[in-house]
Amino acid sequence: MKVIVEGSFDPTRSKTVKVEEFYVPNETSELTIRFDYAPKSSAKVENHLDLLIYDSMNRFMGRFDSSFTEIRVGSSPSRGARKVLPLPGSWKAVLEAHGIFGKVNYRIEIETEGSEKYSWKVGELHSHSIHSDGVFKVSELADYFKELGFDFFFLTDHSNISGWEELKDIKGIAAFPGQEINTLHGHMLVLGCRNFVDWKDESMEGMEPSEIRRFVRFGEGIIGVAHPFIMGDPLCFSCEWKYTPNPFELDFVEVWTYLLRMYEFVNERLIYEWIKYLRSGRKVTGTVGGDFHRAEEDYLYALRTVVGVRELTLDEVLYAIKSGKVYLSRGGRIDFEISGHTLGDLIEHDGEDKLMLKIGIDDITENYEVFLLMRNDTISFGRNQKEIEHEIVSPTDEDFALVWVKDEKNRTLILTNPIYLRRIR
Repeated sequence: MKVIVEGSFDPTRSKTVKVEEFYVPNETSELTIRFDYAPKSSAKVENHLDLLIYDSMNRFMGRFDSSFTEIRVGSSPSRGARKVLPLPGSWKAVLEAHGIFGKVNYRIEIETEGSEKYSWKVGELHSHSIHSDGVFKVSELADYFKELGFDFFFLTDHSNISGWEELKDIKGIAAFPGQEINTLHGHMLVLGCRNFVDWKDESMEGMEPSEIRRFVRFGEGIIGVAHPFIMGDPLCFSCEWKYTPNPFELDFVEVWTYLLRMYEFVNERLIYEWIKYLRSGRKVTGTVGGDFHRAEEDYLYALRTVVGVRELTLDEVLYAIKSGKVYLSRGGRIDFEISGHTLGDLIEHDGEDKLMLKIGIDDITENYEVFLLMRNDTISFGRNQKEIEHEIVSPTDEDFALVWVKDEKNRTLILTNPIYLRRIR
C-alpha cells in the first residue's frame, strides 16, 4: 500500500510543528518513507525542514537527516530508523519547521508491505516474586506459568524493579518487565516501561495519575489500574482506588483479579462498571490480573488474559493490550468477529451494510450461556452454543459489541473486549 501526503509551509509557519497522520495496516512487516521538500533555499537563505516519525503507540521510530532520501522501519532498518516490526494503526509524520524563508512544498511518500498474521497468546499481567511479597524466585515464577500453559508473563513487583535483571535468563516463556506502583490512593500497574516509575516527584510530593502516565509513556510502557474496587484499609492498605479520575481513564483496567471465592462479588461489580463505562461511549481495555503471589489451588481456575499478536514480543503485547485485542478466559477459547473484523477493531458502516457476527467457542466442559452486549442491548444466544451466526441490526451511531460467556452459577468463563462500530454519513 502506498500513501502520498503533500503540503506546504510559508515564512509565517517558521518555528512551528505540523503533524500529518497516516495509517499502517495490520499485515505490515516493513514501512518505507520517502521525504523531500523544495526549494531548498529562498532568497539565498537555506530553508530547514525536519521530519520525525512516531508509531501508533507514540514511540519515536526514525528521523530524516539532510543526507537521507528515505528511511525504512522493519527487521532490516535503514540509517536513522529503528529495528522493529511496525505496529498497525495511526502513525504520525511530524514536520519541524526550523527556518522557512519562502514558500516551501513538501512531499511524504509512505509505502507498506508484508503479510503478517495474528495468533492468540495466553499471559499473566500481574505477578510478584521474592523481590516484593511473592514466595517464588523469578525463575520459579516462570516455571510455574510454563506448567500452566502460559506463553508470557509480566513481573510486577510492588514499587520495585530489582527482579528485572533475572528476566534475561528466563527460557521457554516470554518474560517482560512490569511494576505495581503502590501509591497512597490506589495501585497502578505499569507494563513494559524501560525504567522505574515513582508516584512521587523530585520533591517527594505525590503526582496525579495523568502525570505518572507521562513518565510511563516516556519509557515506552503502558499503565492501568489494578483491582480498583478491592477492599481498602485496613484489609488491604492503599489498595482501593481513591484518586479523583475514575479507574477507567488510563490505558487499561483490571476488570477481574484473583480473589477468594467469598470476595468475588468485587469482580462482578467491576465488570458491570466497565460495561457501564463502555456504554457511555468511551473506550478502555479490560484485562485480568492473577495478582499472583503463591501457588494456590483456586489460582488454576483464575482468568487469563489472551492477546492477539503477530509475534510474541513486548511491543506486540503492549499494543494488543492498549488497542483492545484481548479476551479474558478461565481456559476456554473464543473466536469472535464481525464482517471479518476482530477484537479492538473499528468497523465503519453506512447503516445499510450487512454486519454479520460469528462466534466460535471451544474447550469449555461445563454448561454455559452466551451473551452479546451492545450499547443499548443485551442478547442471549442460549446454552452450549459452539457456533453462532447473527446479523447485527440497527446499531447506534457509535456502538460496540462484546461477548460474555457465563456458567450455570453466573460466573464468568469468557469475556471479550469490544469490536467497535461507527456509522458514517
